[in-house]
Amino acid sequence: MQIMLWIMFAVFCISGITFMIIKSHAGVEAFVSTKSAWTLAHTQAKNALNDYFESHKQQDFESFEKHINTCLETRESLIDFKQKNYSEAQNHLSNGQIHPNTIPDLAFLYRYFTVIPQIKILLNHWEKANQKIYEFHTAAKLFNQAILNQAPPHIIKIQQSKIEGLYDKITPIERHLDNSVHRITAWIGQTTFWLTGLIYTLMGLMLYFGIRRTLNAFHERDALYHATFHHANVGIIQMDLNGRIQRMNQAFLDIFTVTPKDMKGRRAMDILQNHQNQPPHDQDVFQSLSPTEPTFSYHFKINSRTGQLLWLKATITKIHNQQTQRLWTESP
Repeated sequence: MQIMLWIMFAVFCISGITFMIIKSHAGVEAFVSTKSAWTLAHTQAKNALNDYFESHKQQDFESFEKHINTCLETRESLIDFKQKNYSEAQNHLSNGQIHPNTIPDLAFLYRYFTVIPQIKILLNHWEKANQKIYEFHTAAKLFNQAILNQAPPHIIKIQQSKIEGLYDKITPIERHLDNSVHRITAWIGQTTFWLTGLIYTLMGLMLYFGIRRTLNAFHERDALYHATFHHANVGIIQMDLNGRIQRMNQAFLDIFTVTPKDMKGRRAMDILQNHQNQPPHDQDVFQSLSPTEPTFSYHFKINSRTGQLLWLKATITKIHNQQTQRLWTESP
């Protein structure tokens, strides 16, 4: 019983570890997918802003705002995740056109895996990158305001240079972000490998000790059975369901003054009839026995070695198990 509890506990732990490994993989994949959408968004936003630099048309700036919105919503989600406002954070990601299938896994990553140093570094890099996007967007709005207010050309040129400088700062941060993704992916792969090896090793050890303990218990019971069977003071035989004798102990041989060769394969009821008994029909006895009433007793007589008439009592016990059914007859 105790070994089964330990096995159940081990299976529970292994299942938990496996679940966390799967979810960590899913979380990193969700991060990569979201980061890809984020990268595409700010790239398209920069291209639209370049068009606006040339055309000064509001439709180009509106296109810029449309693309940069994904990055801005992502930044807001990071703030909410950090404050543990998981529902609001997921709403921001949804508003940012992030694929809905990735959002729950990304939320799970923030909720449960930020304690892992590698993932914490990864998210810190992303926060810095999103902060630069925010500054880039703020500068772009100021540039748009300067265009609308018809500011002097040199002011517009200065503002444009500032925007270019801010966007250039995003590139090295994004490179660090990509490197962090590669490192965390490699770390998860290595961790998965070692944890899987540890899990299978523990399972193998538990299986080994479980089987060993079961075999020891079986050998102990088998030794106890043989000691009881062969050294009992009463005669014991083992019969099949047809009433034929399979095994017998020494006490039985002594009572009936027979040898194992004489008795094996013979029907016990026939032996009793040889001593002028009228025992009940064995099939009727066997069918009447059940798990609730597994025994049947009756009296019979035999002639002893000295010629005396002895009255003895026989008890038939039907033993049930999952593979077969065996019958035992005992007589004092």
